[in-house]
Amino acid sequence: MIKASINDPDEPMLLAGLSDRNLELMVSGKPIVVTLASFGVSLPGRLMIMHGATEQAIVAKLKADGVDMEDHERSEVDALMRREAERTNLGATGDYPEGRLNEDDEGGLRMGLTAIAGFVVLNFGKPVAWLTINPLQARQMAERMTHYAKKAEQLAGEGTNG
Repeated sequence: MIKASINDPDEPMLLAGLSDRNLELMVSGKPIVVTLASFGVSLPGRLMIMHGATEQAIVAKLKADGVDMEDHERSEVDALMRREAERTNLGATGDYPEGRLNEDDEGGLRMGLTAIAGFVVLNFGKPVAWLTINPLQARQMAERMTHYAKKAEQLAGEGTNG
């Protein structure tokens, strides 16, 4: 492995060049572990580089090895949801499509619904204490959630088989 660092104050970078032999080792299930100091920086800790057929397979391997992935998975999903909320303009709409229910009513809400890593995720684009929807909207939401529940089950199956 070739290791180097770029000490740019605006955008520092660690560089790792992997040879075919490094890749063969990782594909065979042997991760590469190096110290951060070996990159020429004065940072404590180590870096582990590993390979898996899918990201879910890597997470499954780490979990099987006793690595606590809950915080990692949560932060990955949080970051993805924030990016998606910004990209699709999720959150408060500024209007009251059904009228204002009470003084705590913050108005309309544009939300996203998807399946990620075997879970159904509702993305409100902002903190939400409560949600009021009419019966038709509730039925439509139930149908969409059922659709994404099936997708989540498929994704969970891919992660365990892949």
